[in-house]
Amino acid sequence: MSSPVTLCSPEQLDTLRTLLSGYGMVIEEVPDDAAIPGSFWGDSEAGLIRNTLFLRADTPLHSALHEACHYICMDAGRRTNGLHLPP
Repeated sequence: MSSPVTLCSPEQLDTLRTLLSGYGMVIEEVPDDAAIPGSFWGDSEAGLIRNTLFLRADTPLHSALHEACHYICMDAGRRTNGLHLPP
């Protein structure tokens, strides 16, 4: 029997915003029926563009933390030149 996956529900967002704001990140919520900008995997997986983490209510929390870690672990040069930048 598998455990349920924790989602980025409204109850999780305040805590996640507080945690990530310390790293200069912001969260942008995406409507349930919309594609997530910057998502590498698509579907409900989190997206990252510059310092903004894009999430839907059905985004797995571990996906949001995974994408946030990409940003957190980059040095300033990689954030400026190597992070997904929209056209």
